[in-house]
Amino acid sequence: MDNYPGDDADLLHIKEIYLQGDGKFLVGVFEGQVVAICGLKKSSADRGEIRHMSVDINYHRRGFGKLMMQAMENRAIELGCKSLHLDTSISQLPAQALYLSCGFHEVGHSFVGVGNWEIILYEKQIQ
Repeated sequence: MDNYPGDDADLLHIKEIYLQGDGKFLVGVFEGQVVAICGLKKSSADRGEIRHMSVDINYHRRGFGKLMMQAMENRAIELGCKSLHLDTSISQLPAQALYLSCGFHEVGHSFVGVGNWEIILYEKQIQ
């Protein structure tokens, strides 16, 4: 499969990519169970990228996604970011709703990978 910015190879290097550099990686735990994950890394001097925002389907619509996104936005501000960007596939309707509710707006579409998946690109100004 072709590599693209949405691939998951970085999950094999969380410490180096997210924790040792200008970023953050959160694991949301509720009642002893992992229910959410989310990463943030700087993509330029004043821009941050949200990666791997995921909430277990059994915990959708309980506020975990918004908590993760707010924590990432706070960290991005600490890092001097003026904007955030992220992407999701066209089929991820709950993710799309979350991003819009968190103040992101759609800025374009891309087609990636062997299956030519349609990806929606989002941005948000934070400062």
